Amino acid sequence: RAATEPSASDPESWKPAALVGLGVGLVVLLVVAGKLLWERHRRARLEAFRGRYAFVDLESEDLEGLDLDLRALFGPGSKVAEAQQCELKGLTFILVSLLTPEYRVEEDGTWDDAVQEGMRKTVLVVRGFPGDLPLFRLLPNSWMLRAMRGQGFNAVGDVEPFGFFNYVIGQSRDRIRQVLLGGPDENLRRNRDLIVESRSDMLAFYVQDEQPKDLESFLLRSSAIASSIAQRADAQ
Repeated sequence: RAATEPSASDPESWKPAALVGLGVGLVVLLVVAGKLLWERHRRARLEAFRGRYAFVDLESEDLEGLDLDLRALFGPGSKVAEAQQCELKGLTFILVSLLTPEYRVEEDGTWDDAVQEGMRKTVLVVRGFPGDLPLFRLLPNSWMLRAMRGQGFNAVGDVEPFGFFNYVIGQSRDRIRQVLLGGPDENLRRNRDLIVESRSDMLAFYVQDEQPKDLESFLLRSSAIASSIAQRADAQ
């Protein structure tokens, strides 16, 4: 018996396709609505947090310098979306909402956030240290890092349990250990998510995910580490 072809004029023939299309449309709508609700929730929490710690907007000239510093860390496609600062424990803390391109980056690193997707990352930049800091990057340790680079390249690989949970990359090994051990390491003993970037005049803290799960805990923990590093740097 010959199979009958579905007819465009027969409503019964396009019901399954219509239901599939409707289902896909609903999923897309829910995803977009979810993103909007999350962004609204994020901004509300961020505003409340900034109010508690008296963060103020950066001046335009400071914003330009900050943009350059963060592009050096995250690549030329990154850009500062929002930035506020406060003074805490004798240091300057700058809370940054950073946009980084997710795809379609041009050769010169530029991108248009009106047509390209971007990821929003929260970064805490700390300045005002009494002396120059060593250049290093501190990452949560993992089997992949140990397999790819070897534990011997970890500047704190022989310090347990600190070296088991942290992988520190940098050339000035002795100087790195001077500023990290004897205080800052206490707040990083069981580090599973925090990344610390050190340059001569600044520290940058962020987590492996785009956003810290608890913004206040992230700030307090990072500020405690930064204050300890400042004390160690001043003592050398």
